[in-house]
Amino acid sequence: MTIKIVLVEPKISGNIGVVARVMKNFNFDEIVLINPQAEIVGDTFGFAKHAQEVLDNIRIKGIITALFYLSKFMFLLSFLKRKIS
Repeated sequence: MTIKIVLVEPKISGNIGVVARVMKNFNFDEIVLINPQAEIVGDTFGFAKHAQEVLDNIRIKGIITALFYLSKFMFLLSFLKRKIS
């Protein structure tokens, strides 16, 4: 089974690099960006450290429905910034 790491609308290029570095540490190599808001620039490569081959495998998709055709199983995680008083 192939595991794909998917980032939906990443806004910070450094975060893409950090994810690539973690993926390299755990031997994952397929990353998909859905409608990225950030460009793959210097910060991306700086944070990726030695995960250049992961960045070379990036696939960019415009719509999330394309993923349903690529995978049998899908796990979705989301993060919303909340203010805790």
